Amino acid sequence: MSWYAIDAIDEAIETTRSFLFPFEIGRWLRLAVIAFFLGSVSPGNVQLPNTGSADVSPSVPLENHLPLLIGIGLILLALFVLFGLIGSVMQFVLLDSIDTDSIHIRRYLRERLGKGVRLFLFEIGVAVVSVLSFVLVISGGVMAVTAVDSILILMLSGFVVVVLFLVVVFLLAVLVGFTTSFVAPVMIVEDCGVIDGWQRFWPMLKGEWKQYALYVVLNWFLRLGVGIIVGIAMAIIVLLLGVMAGIPTALTFAFSMDIGFILVLLFGLVGVLITLASAFLIQIPVVVYFRYYSLLVLRKTNPAFDLISSANDGSASEASAVGE
Repeated sequence: MSWYAIDAIDEAIETTRSFLFPFEIGRWLRLAVIAFFLGSVSPGNVQLPNTGSADVSPSVPLENHLPLLIGIGLILLALFVLFGLIGSVMQFVLLDSIDTDSIHIRRYLRERLGKGVRLFLFEIGVAVVSVLSFVLVISGGVMAVTAVDSILILMLSGFVVVVLFLVVVFLLAVLVGFTTSFVAPVMIVEDCGVIDGWQRFWPMLKGEWKQYALYVVLNWFLRLGVGIIVGIAMAIIVLLLGVMAGIPTALTFAFSMDIGFILVLLFGLVGVLITLASAFLIQIPVVVYFRYYSLLVLRKTNPAFDLISSANDGSASEASAVGE
């Protein structure tokens, strides 16, 4: 018996290489835009601006700043929704780019806006369920504290509630992951919405549940391993930049404090730009690889939902893998 998730690991490397090379600056820049939205849409990336403690006097009532706080909150919420929506549409933009071996962001955005909105609303619904689950856990914990006298029973009840909550969160995460990885390609092939896409994908998932269970496990370990490698690579880049900038800056400080501070600002700006550029360059093959990985598993399950362009198929020759 062949295990699709295992076979697809090496095949995804070949298809990713064929899709990304030979290197074309325009192609990589467009992929950088896609990777940015697919890799950065997270509540953790939305932060309140630091206005400083001196701007708010303790004698000024909080109600006086309430309109400002509400305005900032609405702006942040709007930005979060916008980034989330664009990220959902970009899922289909990347799929179309792989399907056609041609990257046209604006055209694919227009064509897949409707499907992206449906996917985004589905993810919002799952997020709401997650929040409700968290609220239920907190409520259950409060009720247990007030109703149970035995410490042992209280600890056991708390453990059971937490385990159930983690199970629900895991299942919801798998649901979202399967929707973007497998249902989204089905939506393109069948030209349908999320629910219809799940109805078409469900028989495959049920019939090949062992294959997809292994995919979940291997995908997690692969992402963990890639995350460690990327983290080490970024740490090395930052360390090298620090050494390269630190030595001349330290020597300059010995002669002139003013010039030293100027070099600190200059090297700092250049270092941030190089670090960001390196992060984007590393992110591109990672995003493309995991998209190919899931598409290969889907193709092995049902070739009717194959979206991998023959030009970028791992079985194709290197010469036929020229982009656009």
